[in-house]
Amino acid sequence: MSGGQYQARVFQFTRAGSPVFDPVQFLTLVSSSLSSVPDGATFITRREGGVLQHLLVTDNTPTQEGVAFQLAQAMHAHMTELDETPDLSAAEEIYQLEWTRRSMFGVSNMAGADVTTIAQMLGGLLREGEWVAMSVRTPTKFEAKWNSTWVRSQSGGLTHQSLHAHAKVVSVIVGTGTAAE
Repeated sequence: MSGGQYQARVFQFTRAGSPVFDPVQFLTLVSSSLSSVPDGATFITRREGGVLQHLLVTDNTPTQEGVAFQLAQAMHAHMTELDETPDLSAAEEIYQLEWTRRSMFGVSNMAGADVTTIAQMLGGLLREGEWVAMSVRTPTKFEAKWNSTWVRSQSGGLTHQSLHAHAKVVSVIVGTGTAAE
């Protein structure tokens, strides 16, 4: 879009009740919503004013309010639309997690982990002004085929969360206080 500004909708999620502890139940609740999240939508967790803030920055379309509402229900959270995009400029250094052909695959991941444990772990790591963002997109046909071939070549690799029909690719970006962190 030359000459124009990108228009986004920003939704904030705050805890409204007891979270869903069963990973399978959580995945079931959130999977239909995630399939409606457009490519480029970004989930951000940041520490501001001493508390964690959980945001979804997405397209400026009417359907995204429903998507945010479904995600909030799955997380047992309240959803509030904010007027402005978050200011992430307090981070002195920004890094993006990358995978190259020389990168090693790990067999350990957070699939099936208790969502609240992951959030608490992340909350304990972030200091004032720091953030973690995850932008989602649909994998390319090449990525999906390559991933499927790799997963099936692993022992017991016939079932894997990345083979789900609505699986997304996630780019992880981190804003931190110093390069040493």
